[in-house]
Amino acid sequence: MKRLGKLKLNTQLLAVFFAAVLLLSVGHFFVYSYLLNTVQGEEESLSRERMGSAIAEMSNLFDDAKAAYVEVLGIEKLKTYNGDGMDMYSLAQIQLLATKALSHKAYIHSWFIMLDGCDQIISKNGIIMPESYFEYICVSDTYDGAFWQARLQDTAGKQFFPAAVYSTRQNNGKKMDLMLMPLTVSPGWHAKTMIVLLLDMRTMCRNADTYMETGTYFFDEDGTFLYTTDTETVIDDIPGEDFVKDGAGGQYMVLQSPVRNGPDCVKLLPESEATALLQNNFILCLGIALGAIVLVLIFIPRSVKNMMAPVNQMVSLVRQHATPQEENLHGIRQELEQILKSREQQAADLAQRDAALSQYFLHSRLKNVYVDVEPVSFNRGFYTVDMRFFYSVTLQAYLGSPAP
Repeated sequence: MKRLGKLKLNTQLLAVFFAAVLLLSVGHFFVYSYLLNTVQGEEESLSRERMGSAIAEMSNLFDDAKAAYVEVLGIEKLKTYNGDGMDMYSLAQIQLLATKALSHKAYIHSWFIMLDGCDQIISKNGIIMPESYFEYICVSDTYDGAFWQARLQDTAGKQFFPAAVYSTRQNNGKKMDLMLMPLTVSPGWHAKTMIVLLLDMRTMCRNADTYMETGTYFFDEDGTFLYTTDTETVIDDIPGEDFVKDGAGGQYMVLQSPVRNGPDCVKLLPESEATALLQNNFILCLGIALGAIVLVLIFIPRSVKNMMAPVNQMVSLVRQHATPQEENLHGIRQELEQILKSREQQAADLAQRDAALSQYFLHSRLKNVYVDVEPVSFNRGFYTVDMRFFYSVTLQAYLGSPAP
């Protein structure tokens, strides 16, 4: 067995091998490019379809919330409230009707109603003093009683506020920290009443579609960031491109859609494992193709020269034998004439020798030669030559007597 150091490389085989690698790499390059575009297109199409379905469900939930707070605003005592305060009986009636309209909504975690000129708050937990409610029942470092009192004075219509952590006390006495997004509603005819709904957006997203539980962002109509279902925020404003990247370099496809009676919704679709795998293979095939091109450029000149040597020899032979068929036949005739002359001379010499050796042999001469030239059917360019010699022989004959 030869040592590896003495092994000689066959450049022709190497050229064929690297050419095959090049062709396969280029083929895979285009195949993976096609698959990548196909997968991305299908993912985007499916995501937009599901996004549309989820947004429709989310719009239905906000429609439901609107119907609930419109029902509360339709309570007679709130419609006729003029800011002069309200007795406990009327507050209790409002609390009962508001609870009936709002408390069965799973995504409305808490709610309260503030009345200008009234020193009490109507809430899910009952009729409570503002100080006690915001310090013990619905506690937030972002939104306190003074903040909502100021909103009551200068807010009309509907407005969303960025979500904040709320420490709320449940009916069983336990506290729970939740990220809630406030929604305020004031009637358009006066600013004496304000309803505040603390929306559990995670529950709302789950009820709309589990597809919305991750990568979902909500923005107000002016672009203000309101809420996200992600633990780590990737974007804090509405992106203007179809793709965004996070701090770790992860890429997301952006799907955006407005929600009826709600904020604008942006869905970040992370790059799928299938797409990432195709992209990695795409880059790998590109690298292999480039490497194969370099190797082919190194080995191919000499290999092509070696591989073309037999072809060049064949071309040279064809050129050498490219004379017309008539010229070949003329040369054959000349050679045959020389052969015939030689044969005649040999026959004459043989006749002289025979005459000298035999008393009965009187005369012999060559009369004719038949020559037949035919092409060989199975080998083009070759011919067969058939020659027949005819002699005239004169003999002495005796009929039994020894004397002539």
